[in-house]
Amino acid sequence: MQLLQLKAIGVICTVFSSYTQHRSYLVDEILHLLRKLQFSKNAVRTYHLADEDQKQIQMITALLVHLVQFSAIVPNSLKGTVDWTTIVDASGDADYYPIKCHEAATEACCRFWTDVLQRFTAAKSQDMSETKGIIDNLVQDFLMILNLPEYPAAASILEVLCVLLLQNAGLKSKDTNVRCFAIDLLGGIASRLKHDSVICSEEKLWILQDLTDAGSDGSKILKNKCCVCLGGRGINIACNECGRCFHSDCMGAASQDNLERDSVCPLCFCKQQLNVLQTYCQSQIKENGKKTAASTSKKSAKPAEVPAVDIIQQILLSYLQESGPQDDGNLFTRWFYLCIWNKENQHSQEEIIYYLARLKSKEILRDSGNGLAISRDSAKKICLALGQKNSFCRGFDKILALLLASLRENSPVIRAKALRAVSSIVEADPEVLGDKRVQSAVEGRFCDSAISVREAALELVGRHIASHPDVGLKYIEKVAERIKDTGVSVRKRAIKIIRDLCASNPNTDTTHAFVEIISRVNDEESSVQDLVCKTFYELWFEEPTGSHKHLVADGSSVPMEIAKKTEQIVDMLRKMTNHQPLITIIKRNLTLDFLPQSTKAAGINSYMVASIQKRCELICKRLLERILQVEEGAAKEMEIHMLPYIVALQAFCIVDPTLCIPVTDPSKFVVTLQPYLNIQVSMVCISPSLGCHLLSE
Repeated sequence: MQLLQLKAIGVICTVFSSYTQHRSYLVDEILHLLRKLQFSKNAVRTYHLADEDQKQIQMITALLVHLVQFSAIVPNSLKGTVDWTTIVDASGDADYYPIKCHEAATEACCRFWTDVLQRFTAAKSQDMSETKGIIDNLVQDFLMILNLPEYPAAASILEVLCVLLLQNAGLKSKDTNVRCFAIDLLGGIASRLKHDSVICSEEKLWILQDLTDAGSDGSKILKNKCCVCLGGRGINIACNECGRCFHSDCMGAASQDNLERDSVCPLCFCKQQLNVLQTYCQSQIKENGKKTAASTSKKSAKPAEVPAVDIIQQILLSYLQESGPQDDGNLFTRWFYLCIWNKENQHSQEEIIYYLARLKSKEILRDSGNGLAISRDSAKKICLALGQKNSFCRGFDKILALLLASLRENSPVIRAKALRAVSSIVEADPEVLGDKRVQSAVEGRFCDSAISVREAALELVGRHIASHPDVGLKYIEKVAERIKDTGVSVRKRAIKIIRDLCASNPNTDTTHAFVEIISRVNDEESSVQDLVCKTFYELWFEEPTGSHKHLVADGSSVPMEIAKKTEQIVDMLRKMTNHQPLITIIKRNLTLDFLPQSTKAAGINSYMVASIQKRCELICKRLLERILQVEEGAAKEMEIHMLPYIVALQAFCIVDPTLCIPVTDPSKFVVTLQPYLNIQVSMVCISPSLGCHLLSE
């Protein structure tokens, strides 16, 4: 059955290509066939993708993508053996120009998607669910074959779908269900585009490095190292032109039988090919008298330098020509590539001859040398890199902008959908959160009227705080404002985000955020109170993992880590009018009463209690050191600078005066602080209190 279906696809594609007047009828028949498809997520996928383990798509998807590729008209004379005369003769028909072929492919895509989306928008609830399932399955298939060498039309098909979804058939529809579905589809497609962009930016394929270093003098070519794996041992291939070295295994199985001394790498081989083709095209035009004398003298003097991107493209065409089946499908695939690469240019006949010659380069240049083949993995990476330059990938910004605009819709359902769509894009690349447009839109949802949307917006930021703290810092001020939100879940989420940010980036200035968090220590919701106490336990009082023996450089005997936490406490107090919240935090942490009831019932670990006690003693010790250091500073500002340290010390002493009575020197704090009881400044109401607590012990 599958073999019969594959043969049927071939026949239909041949008819579609040969009889342009019947294309509309064939598309209509496919649409009729769609209505009979299984619409569940587990749709039958029996079309095996070449050289892709365990990857399959629906037969209908395979038919569609091949039909679109067969839309790009190839001259019949090129389907057999060709020579230069055949190429020149075929170049005279304007129907074969890339722009015409691309328009034909776009027309087929538009007809298909327009009918499918119209059926979806006009359907009742049950039919709408079925159509939605069919579209979901198709999009999933097209995304699976996107950037595979054999299916260049996948990008064009998805691009047309996105264009329609951005119009009345999607985001501009009056039906909320239709708009929500459009947002889902656009979010999935945009996240894939962003994912591919990230992968491509990280790719280190040697061929693509040559593309990015276009115009270099070749000084970056590695000597005595494989360009693929960068290993130095076992090299058995060297390019006769540029000197690049390779392992035969790294070049793929195709190179195993190709180890002659005069071998050249794919870059040099294709560059040679294109230089020959360019020169020959110019000479053919000249001989046929189809160029003016001026243009002839201008170009015949010195052929134009072959652009690096053309060389990369030709490597892909050569790969398909060498590794693919020698049938019309392969020919149409290569021609489709040439059409989409050159669709935006106005072409002379010389350029058309050049494109057709590139299409049939293997036959025309039979004795062009011995070029090394590339592996399939390299071919896929080349497809990915070239795909970043097409109009489909360039449309990502427009999709993102319209999804962000949907975050301002009146319907909370649509806003929630749009937020999930943006979240999927951020999952692909968290750096998107740093985009000012995205930041403005997401922060706007922090104040959404729906609690679920506010929480989802915070969740979006919170998921990437640990891995990208630099991005999180841009949101911290607005996140801190949500600590006073009316929604309990929103308050909790905001507190957790700040906690995670501080944990991942200890040097972050979070004074304002700490003030907001500690203000909820007496929250009306007990679970929020516990979360606040637990947060400060993790930030200040929990014993950190690893070794933290490094001492402060000012001669202190307190570890640097404790000194930093002490300064955080003091900086926070400078912004507070009342130190009672800090007293509550210290008291609850010393007793660990914020722990879950199940933990309390099982018994609190005495080691944890002792550890907190020890850290509090060290914090108090550091506070005393800082008081003395401030006193030694500028006299006129001494009281202002000293006050927060004494207030902090008082807070610890109120909770447990023994924290200020070290075993080695019980009277140290009393003796040191006694002179300050007589200072006539605003701290006078605090210092005696601190002294009384100490003396009472």
